[in-house]
Order: sequence, then C-alpha cells, then structure tokens
Amino acid sequence: MSKLFLLLLFFVLLNSALSGQKAPIKYGDVSLEELQMKSYPADTSAPAVILCDYGAFTSIPYRFDAFNPTYPFEFVRIRRIKILKKEGYSWANSGYPGSENTRIKGITFNLENGKIVKTNLKNESIFRDKITNDRYVIRIAMPDVKVGSVIELQFNSVSPVQVWKFQEDIPVKYSEIIMEDLPEVRFKNNFFGYEPLFLTSPNRWVAKEMPSFKEEPYLSSKENFVSKLEFDLLNVGFQTVATSWENISSLLIRDPYFGSGLTGSAFLNGLVQSIEDSKGTREEMLREAFESIKSIVKWNEQQSLFTSTQSLGFVYKMKIGNSADINLILLQLLTKLKFDASPVALSTRENGFLSLSSPSIQKLNYVVVLVKLGDKSFLLDATEQYIPYYLIPFRCLNYSGRLVDEKISSLITVGTTYKEKEFTTYQLKIHADNRLEGKLYIKCVDYSALNFRKKYHTFNSLEEYLDDFKKDKQGLLINEPKIENIDSLYLPALEDYSVTINDQVSEIGNELYILPMFYNQLMENPFRMDVRKYPVDYGYGIEKTITSVIEIPENYEVSELPATVKISLQDNDASLAYIAGKSGHTVSVKSVFSIKKTMFFA
Repeated sequence: MSKLFLLLLFFVLLNSALSGQKAPIKYGDVSLEELQMKSYPADTSAPAVILCDYGAFTSIPYRFDAFNPTYPFEFVRIRRIKILKKEGYSWANSGYPGSENTRIKGITFNLENGKIVKTNLKNESIFRDKITNDRYVIRIAMPDVKVGSVIELQFNSVSPVQVWKFQEDIPVKYSEIIMEDLPEVRFKNNFFGYEPLFLTSPNRWVAKEMPSFKEEPYLSSKENFVSKLEFDLLNVGFQTVATSWENISSLLIRDPYFGSGLTGSAFLNGLVQSIEDSKGTREEMLREAFESIKSIVKWNEQQSLFTSTQSLGFVYKMKIGNSADINLILLQLLTKLKFDASPVALSTRENGFLSLSSPSIQKLNYVVVLVKLGDKSFLLDATEQYIPYYLIPFRCLNYSGRLVDEKISSLITVGTTYKEKEFTTYQLKIHADNRLEGKLYIKCVDYSALNFRKKYHTFNSLEEYLDDFKKDKQGLLINEPKIENIDSLYLPALEDYSVTINDQVSEIGNELYILPMFYNQLMENPFRMDVRKYPVDYGYGIEKTITSVIEIPENYEVSELPATVKISLQDNDASLAYIAGKSGHTVSVKSVFSIKKTMFFA
C-alpha cells in the first residue's frame, strides 16, 4: 500500500502539531530506576516488559525541493523494553513491519559499576527482508544485551502505521498512539481485543498495565484476540480508498501487481490445448489444470495478495513464484478453459479474521481461486505439492473472503466439509512372555492424508520416518513396513506394519492389565486453564477411529472390560463412543472421536 501513501504525500497540506499532548517518553532518556528493576511487579514471571511504546503521526515543516523532497509528515515510534531474564533476549532480536525508507536508531543501556553505559545500534545489525514489492520486515539485533539491559528503538517513516498493538506476549506497562486526520487525509480505525484501554479519544489511545497475551490450545490466531488498533485510509485527496469492498476490488484490479494477473495469458495457450485434447469431463479438466500448475510452478513459501512481478509469463518461465503468482496463473488457465473462475481475496488464519462490517485492504494478505462447476463450488490453492484440488490449505480456513469484482464484491465462505479422518487398527496376540505381536494399520483420509504426506516427505527415507514414528512409542518394533499411495493424492494414505510390542502388558499377580488404545491413548487434557477466554477453533472437522482386536492366551479369561461410553455435545457437534466386547479369547475395543463443528465459543 505504499503506492497509496506516496500519493498521499502530495495531497497533504501543512498542519499544526497534533494535539499538544506531551510525549510520555524521550528517546535516549532512560532512568536509573528502570535499569535497577529486577522484576515487573504486575507479573513477576515475565522474561521482559515493554516499559513504553509510543507512536505519533505528526506533521513536520514542509520544504519543496524537487531533487530532495521533504515530506510534510512522518510517523515516529519509540519503544523501550526491559530485559528481565535470559528468556527475554528474543525481544532484543525482533522483526518490525516497515518500508524501504524507514529510518531506525537504537541504544542498549546497561548499568555497570553504578554508571549508565550506552551501546548504539549499528547499521550492519539492521536487516530488511522484502516481503512484497512495497512491504518489508525489518529485523534488528541489538548490541550488548544481558539480563538487566534496557533497549530502546526509534522508527521514523513517511508511512502511517497500519496496526498498533497494545498487547504483546510480554506485559506492556504503557502504550500510546496518536493518529489524526490531516486536511486531505482521513483514516478509520477498528479496535480488536479482550483487554480494555485506559483512554480512548477520536485521535489518541492509551493502554496502561496491559497483561501479556496467553496462548491457549486450538486458537485460530492471537491476532483475533490481542488488544490492538488497525488503521485504514478512507480518502487520500480526492481519491476514495477503503470506504467499500467495491472500492477495494477496484483498487486491486487496477493494481499492476494484482490486476495484471487477470489478463495477458498467451503463455498458457499450449497447456490449454493439451488439456482440451484430453477430452475429459469438466471436473477431470479442472483437476488436470490444477495438477499442471502445481507441477510447473513451485511455491517459494511466500504468502502474498500481490504478485512478485507484473509479468506472470516470466514467473511461468522461471517455474517459481509466491502464492499470488501461482493462484493467479491458475485463474488465467481456468478462464481460458472457459471455467467460471474468480479471484477471492482473504486474510489467512495467522493474520486474523476479516471484518464483516468494516472494509479493509490492509487486512487482505492472500488470494485463492473460486470455481463454480454446475451445483458445486471449489476454492483452489495450487501452492502445496501434496494437496488435492478439492482441499484448501489449513492457513486459508479463516471463515470468510471477498470476491474481487468491481460490480459485486460478495462475501465468500472460506471453509470445508472435508475432515481430518484417521483410522487406526491393532490386530494383536498376547504371547506367554507378555509380548504382543501382530499388525498395525493406519488409514489417513483428506486432511489427515495431506498432513501425513507433508510430514513423510520431510524425511530422506522410510527408515528416517520410522525412527521418528517410533520415538514416542515405547516398546514398539516394526517389521515389514509398507506405505502405500504416498504420492497418489486422490487415494487414502495407508501404513501397514507387522509389529512386536513390549512393555504394554502389565502382570500383577495372576492378572494381566492392558490399555487397549496403546499409542493412541489420550494422556492429558489440552485445556488446562480454569477459564477459557477465547473460542476453540479446529479449522476443519475431525474423525478418529481406533480399533483394537486382542487375542488373549488360552489359559486366561477376561475378568473385566472397559465400560462402554457414549457422550456427545448439543446437536452432536462433538461426540465420543467407546465400546468394548469379547468373543471367546478375543477382546475388541473401539473408540470413535468426532468433531463436526469447527468453532466452539468460550
């Protein structure tokens, strides 16, 4: 969005200093008291604490010089952090969003023999990683950091801030931001989070004694719940920016790093002809187009709403690109094949939910393809090597996206009916030495198959995979391993093992005890907090079936079986069935665990 901000620069007029509010911090003015701090009273377990985080969008004197222009405003941020424990060192090596023109300076303060010693941040310790054409992550490695240090950073930029976080993974003692509309510029802001602010006014927001954000299991993203403000431009001069989703769609279509991905696809003509010559059904052609793009253009692991270049033909030739490159090439191919295909812009799970009521181009960070085929609709993402066309990556399952169309920018549900389905079967016999021998079968379907294939291919060989598979399974020996359909993405992934299992049968007196779920036993409850603040979000449904068939020795008989249990939540949104039975010298136990609804509110 820096292109918009550069346009903004030439419309902004002189403006008086913002509100006259005195800044709560002065760069380089660290107190002896801050350096002597041993712990943070409000949270003595904290490894570090943000003493002050202050930002202001301010006007500055304007001097016109065509060869060396001085812009009429800047955003200044000062951040002061106290390091309390070694675990807090990571806060001295952090990344910050910025741009190519962001200016940075920093100081590390230490107390040595009662004197304050300063060590300045050097330019060679500042690293700029380009994310898209105009977005950077600035990584900073502060010098001479130790327990007790205070580190301070100042950022100066000609671009206003897009997100201001009042809450972090460590406590924040004081945080303040000032953002005021200038004569030719109007902003809007959206507050997110569960922790309230100390002060809220039209252009100034303050937080005091903000507690650290505590992660909880099965959280969609902390970005949905951490206390923060997100800012979007409404107007720049006479240009409307983000007042409606239609405006945003229009901006994207006109942007050379998005709109160019919707046209100019002559480089695909040969592939189009090849797919048409295959004479398959429409869904078979859809699958072939999807698999073709996956095999031709490899993903460089960069997630983006915008393409890396204005020429997707160049990306196609180089055979590597970011997520937008790949998915917009897929869109062009499907369009040439006369499919009803459209781009859908969304916010990934890690990036946080897309607001249903407040249009925001800053919140969009990804694009996928919507295809309508008869009464079916598919959301396609061709970035991942082991994904079939009917699944969408977990990172995209964030409930909603926006159809990019200048006339009708409709809300698109970004979800899935497919589940993480896994079937595990033990067929075992107990021998006289309490050794178990038999078979172990595992069948993975849909998201379970995808996750298995991705994990399996991180290893160099089957032997390496089996070593990892066995490391948390005490007493398991595997003979004759067989894995099927590992690269047949449209079939279940199958594991077939002949196994010997030791140390899983306990003998007490003349009785044998067995936990029949073996290595699939749930050992602890993931939800440990007394109070759950945030929704439980699985992303997709889960279905796990475990069956154990155990043949006991002839000279034993079954004296006790696990109780049969069948429980479910309201509307059967989650359920567990646990059934045990016996027939002669064979015991069978079956557990079926199912999650049908993907989100459960606190």
